[in-house]
Amino acid sequence: MGRAVVVGAVAAAAAIIWLAMYTGDVLDALVAVSAPKLPPPACGEGVTYGGGSIPQSVARRSNEMALELYRFMSDGDGAGKNHAFSPLAVHMAASLLYEGARGDTAEQVRRAFVLDPNREERLASAAEFVLAVRGDDPCTLLDMSTALWIGESSVVPSGNFAGKARDSYGAEVHVADPGNLVDSAGRLDRWAWRETNGRVDGVPDSLPVSGVALTSVARFEGTWVHEFAPYARAQFWKDNGTSVEVDYMKVRGNFTYDLFHGDVHLVKIPYAGGRFTMMTAMPIESGTLQRITDSLTPELLSQWMGPMDNTGCLELAMPRFEIRTGYPLGGALRAMGAYGALVPGKADLSGIGSSPGGLHVSLARHDVFVGVDDEGTSGPFPALTFRGYDPCFTGYSLGSIDVDLAPYTLDRPFLFVIYEEESGAVLFMGRVSDPAAAR
Repeated sequence: MGRAVVVGAVAAAAAIIWLAMYTGDVLDALVAVSAPKLPPPACGEGVTYGGGSIPQSVARRSNEMALELYRFMSDGDGAGKNHAFSPLAVHMAASLLYEGARGDTAEQVRRAFVLDPNREERLASAAEFVLAVRGDDPCTLLDMSTALWIGESSVVPSGNFAGKARDSYGAEVHVADPGNLVDSAGRLDRWAWRETNGRVDGVPDSLPVSGVALTSVARFEGTWVHEFAPYARAQFWKDNGTSVEVDYMKVRGNFTYDLFHGDVHLVKIPYAGGRFTMMTAMPIESGTLQRITDSLTPELLSQWMGPMDNTGCLELAMPRFEIRTGYPLGGALRAMGAYGALVPGKADLSGIGSSPGGLHVSLARHDVFVGVDDEGTSGPFPALTFRGYDPCFTGYSLGSIDVDLAPYTLDRPFLFVIYEEESGAVLFMGRVSDPAAAR
């Protein structure tokens, strides 16, 4: 496998959708289920993942929606900001919303987020998705959790909806007390912190006087196959022609890459266990990343993540970065065609519960943390050391070996995608435009 290192990348995302409703008292209680907490995995040389993967139907539909949603998030960003989000987190949160939608509202949500119209297959895929996410992967920690928060006495909650949330989506259902908004917001914040091991925080510090909040959080921590090491401070060239000095890390190892794939350089950086990969795509011509992203299709993205002819020894240098950002998704919902869910008096979310005034989406938000470095994060994985080992060869070296290295540096804006190899599901994707602003 080569050398492993403590956590190579960590990503966390939070998608928050608020569904506003009208006056009433507090519901007594619903149901709460918690994701099982697994012991730290024992990742090591030759260890592979043997569990289930993300369902193909979920991966395909989520990936199809991902690029359109990404373009809305970064639309008009002439300043060249950093971006990151989790298509799967948004897709599954929208799928749970769809379970409670009816009529035209349901059809609009289904089309906007490319959801499966077959109820039995959709629920079965959701349950399979939860099992795959919570599987005991020896080399990664992956969490995606959802919770529903309700505080409205005039609403009669649907037991069928709560049951589907629990049994198919592994979702928690809580009561948010409108009479104690600070405590309710604290409960939400503590839940997000707990479910992501502290990677997601800063959720809204107050809840609406009455409302239902649908929250989704995700965390990824993985072990690099090849060990990165601190390299140097060097220039990173932004799309506006200016540069910033940032910290780079470097690794030497066998990688799959295509440095002349149309308009981009593609490099795949594998995680230990064989389940996940980070792919980076940097334009060959400076200043063209936005144009390439705008023209990217699900088919082309799938081709990027597919097999490549080139595998060889690469000396890879890339900047450390962290991206913390949030997105209001109301505009994206409208632009993608799910505008009916936002209209008071017209939205039909009666599957969640009945209310004299009805329910509608009042606020949609998606919050993300993504970090990549050579040192790791919470440290559940032991580092492996092989003295005298050359990662570009099998076996050990007692002396120096001359190797024909292909040096490659990610020194200008690039796109990154973290995906599952078997299903092709994109867990996280984003853009690094300025690593100095992403620390």
